[in-house]
Amino acid sequence: MQNKEDLHCKRLIGSLTNLLQHQSTAALPASQSQLAMANNNSVLAEKLAQELLWITNKLGMCSAMEEAFLQWSTATNLAAFSISAHPRVQGSLVKISALLFKEMAKEDFDISHQSRFKSLILWLPLLCYAMNGVDTPVLSASEKAEVERVLEKTISSLSRLDQEVVLANWLHDYTFSVSDWPNLQNCYDAWCDSSRKLI
Repeated sequence: MQNKEDLHCKRLIGSLTNLLQHQSTAALPASQSQLAMANNNSVLAEKLAQELLWITNKLGMCSAMEEAFLQWSTATNLAAFSISAHPRVQGSLVKISALLFKEMAKEDFDISHQSRFKSLILWLPLLCYAMNGVDTPVLSASEKAEVERVLEKTISSLSRLDQEVVLANWLHDYTFSVSDWPNLQNCYDAWCDSSRKLI
């Protein structure tokens, strides 16, 4: 069952990546039929993202989050295209990222530092730039605070050089986004203070 779900997850990531890539490179619709096709693609992307969220939750119930996390940490194209995706698609991807980041912080979660680093580099920009829901928030205030704590814990477990890369990228994205989440200022300040002591 687990291998079947892992394969399904890989296929969903591939399908959603291809769809978002097509949407990001497509010209603006010039006719009614092109507009209808663009709307259909948005609906399909939303359904794929929701199914990916569902399968991620299912993998969590089967204690197979390590495999889901490994796939998430290598989904480079999906992460890149997610920045310009429809807000509802972004919402599902933010939920998946939050879920996987929370799992990553658990003591018994057996994932390499390199995979943790890659996932932070890939998915922190989405957390900064995503439209986190105006009418219905994607994550509650307590969920956002928990994800921030998890991110800070994970970043501080990385090597000093990896911390610098992650935090420099986060600062750039956070500065240019309209969102105030995730606020990793405390983690950034702690890294700055510890780096100054080395000088």
